[in-house]
Amino acid sequence: GMGEAVAPAAAAHGVAALTADDGVALLRTALGRPPAHYVLSAANAKDAPMTAVTPDAGLWPSLTLALRKVLHVDSVSAEDDLLELGLDSMMAVELAASLASDGLDVDPMVFFEQTRVGTLLTHLEGLPRATAPAAPAAQAPRTSPYEAPSAPAPVP
Repeated sequence: GMGEAVAPAAAAHGVAALTADDGVALLRTALGRPPAHYVLSAANAKDAPMTAVTPDAGLWPSLTLALRKVLHVDSVSAEDDLLELGLDSMMAVELAASLASDGLDVDPMVFFEQTRVGTLLTHLEGLPRATAPAAPAAQAPRTSPYEAPSAPAPVP
């Protein structure tokens, strides 16, 4: 059970002490359940194979393109882990530079903090986007106070 010293304090907070039989029954129930990380299959499986649905809007296309290019992989899913795909510090810098073209100022450390592609996408979509820099104004040609010669001077 909970022990002689703990049971009265727990009861004062509304937590009833378990009997030995209740404790064993609760333990058996807990041990009989599958681990939380298991994905149980459907009781009636469908005939057609199911395919993953990935977003085709927002940052997903440019993020996956950059990841495939920098990490040298054929495909990327939201469940992939960047470290398992081989991400290193130089690749993180390349990824940050690639995402800068989408207006994102990303610290390369983010790729080591948000290693799952799906969580990285969520994080990046929450960042403010920089506006495209304005094109420099065309400058008028400089004028000189001196007259340009109409013909080149002869070579001596």
